[in-house]
Amino acid sequence: MFTGLRGYLRLLFLSVAVCLLANCGGSQKANKINSPKGFLSSFDAERAERLSPEGCAECHEDSVHAWQVSHHAKANRLIGTDDVDKLAFRSETIISGKASFELNSGFSMLENREDGSIHKHKPVGVIGYTPLIQYLLPFEGGRFQTLSTAYDPSRDEWFYVFGEGDDRRLPGDWGHWTGQGNNWNANCATCHMSDYHKNYDLGTESYYSEWLFQSISCIECHQGMDQHVRLARENKPHEVAYNDPGLSMENCASCHSRRQELTKDQFKSGERYHDHFHLALPNLPGVYHGDGQVANENFVYGSLMMSRMGHKGVNCADCHKPHTSKLILPIEDNQLCMHCHGSGNKGATLITPEEHTFHKAGSSGSQCVECHMPSTPFMQRDFRRDHGFTSPDPLLTKEFGIPNSCNRCHQDKDVDWSLKWTEKWYGEKMKRRSRRRARAVEQYHRGIQDVGDELLALALDEEIDAWRAALVAMLGPWVREFKIRQFLREKLKDSSYLVRSHAIRALNGVELAIPWIEPLLKDETRSVRLDAARFLLHYNKLSPRARTELLEYMEMNADQPATSLAHGEWSIIEGKPEEALRHITRATRLDARGVDTYLDAAVLVSRISKTDQALEFVNSALKNQPGNAQAYYSRALLLAELGDLSGAAMSFQDAVKNRPDFGRAWYNLSLALNQLQRRKEAQKAIVKALEIEPENSEYQQAARALGFSDP
Repeated sequence: MFTGLRGYLRLLFLSVAVCLLANCGGSQKANKINSPKGFLSSFDAERAERLSPEGCAECHEDSVHAWQVSHHAKANRLIGTDDVDKLAFRSETIISGKASFELNSGFSMLENREDGSIHKHKPVGVIGYTPLIQYLLPFEGGRFQTLSTAYDPSRDEWFYVFGEGDDRRLPGDWGHWTGQGNNWNANCATCHMSDYHKNYDLGTESYYSEWLFQSISCIECHQGMDQHVRLARENKPHEVAYNDPGLSMENCASCHSRRQELTKDQFKSGERYHDHFHLALPNLPGVYHGDGQVANENFVYGSLMMSRMGHKGVNCADCHKPHTSKLILPIEDNQLCMHCHGSGNKGATLITPEEHTFHKAGSSGSQCVECHMPSTPFMQRDFRRDHGFTSPDPLLTKEFGIPNSCNRCHQDKDVDWSLKWTEKWYGEKMKRRSRRRARAVEQYHRGIQDVGDELLALALDEEIDAWRAALVAMLGPWVREFKIRQFLREKLKDSSYLVRSHAIRALNGVELAIPWIEPLLKDETRSVRLDAARFLLHYNKLSPRARTELLEYMEMNADQPATSLAHGEWSIIEGKPEEALRHITRATRLDARGVDTYLDAAVLVSRISKTDQALEFVNSALKNQPGNAQAYYSRALLLAELGDLSGAAMSFQDAVKNRPDFGRAWYNLSLALNQLQRRKEAQKAIVKALEIEPENSEYQQAARALGFSDP
């Protein structure tokens, strides 16, 4: 009678990417060149010497010299190879969360933990150059962890990257410096090294990572270098190892984007981004604001793809020098922006700055980037400009709290002041389509039930592929409506791989979509094929190619809790409950303080009739976050399955106490109270449920059963 745990909690295939698990108990034969205690420079010394930047400089001296001063050249190195390390490790004590570290000039640290224990660490590597440096500490299993206290060379001081006073990151947290979220092998190395191979061994849960060079060198950005160098040294005719502009930007995007990796370190310069990565878009909560401004780290590419400029074909090289990454023209006097907006290049709107900005020439308000590329600090001191090129809209700030550039600058003024001036200066121009879209996206993420039609209307005439894909993905909650299903069916044939991919995800769980999606197993783009395979996995409709690609994807991401949960789900489908439990339990170890991970784990183990284990997972979630309404609700359902109706009713009450608008919890509370012969209380609970969702037929039926003739 109760709406069960499996039915109510989000489907795991919506919250994590599904993988195909094969031989998961075994250990792969990883190349163990890199010792867990070392930090070797290369796994192939001969090739490294042949393709080194020093060798390239024999013919390309100017390019290599330009690269040498770039952040790419200084992305990763051995400790002690720069004098800045001596400054950083002068004898002092630094604080990192709830631990302190005593430093000494020998590049070592004594960690004094809150429990009184002392641990000695010997950092081996360095990430970054400016505005901050992080040091890498070796751990068992070939792991290297990034310390969450970083060194700022410009201020000659250490600081906590998560902000002063943030002491919530405890051992076991995903984001604690010893946790998987701060693991270099999985999260940093692929974009700080050249020809990097993670080499995670699932059987031993260890890393045997290897690389050709530390830092981002020539080989990461130029295709065909092996042949290019060979022919050059043989004095034979050869082509310069360049990419076309489009592929060059996809090469930049492989690191400068928030994305999920799909292949095992296979992306090479000159290949297509979407055959190796899945791009994060605004359908995911917390990554972007509703208008497309960055809310969390997205590393630029996604923002550019959502912008009108990206849609018109503007790419990285239009603004940045390829070897230094510096700008091709100054921004202080708008030269860079006016390069296009003063000429109409690439279809840019013609602008006269004095008339457009309403600010005095030379002031910060007259600079294009201050309004359309505001800076956001990450890791406290790393300020990055937004590449969404959005227009400030104080009305969206007032309605949804979306930041606007006016108040970022005029911090002594309120939102109404900014709203007054933007309306005065720009009037009807402020009623742009992007405002309407931002409202719908914010309403979607706030759980507004009647926004589906608006999202559909916006998706119907959205020109920008990335935005169209995001809007398509947001239609998932309304997929039971015929018009939504038919629209998504059409989008499976969209010209954009992003849209096709997100249409598959929006159709998750719709069995009648099987024949629509099966042809996409042969799609030209791997990211679409993988989404089709994940959809069809439950229906045993996979081709041999689809199984192979899923297996490769699984192996690449086996060190992530979401993938471990997916491993567990696959094992359940295969009828291997004990194997499933191992994977699910591993996920909770990887994210030992993650509430959502424990709740997803509870969903899965309840499917293999391990209700006691599911209850243990839910209790762990509540221990980590005592006021979590979803966890109370899950515990109530599990107690009901165990026949403890009194305990279930108490947990339902805890759920609605912590979240009064939790209609489903009020409904199930009503059912439990009725079975406990507490009819009046049951009637009050169902009335609450109907106040929240008056059109819900289940609630209406329950109300009639409790004696309400016209609920």
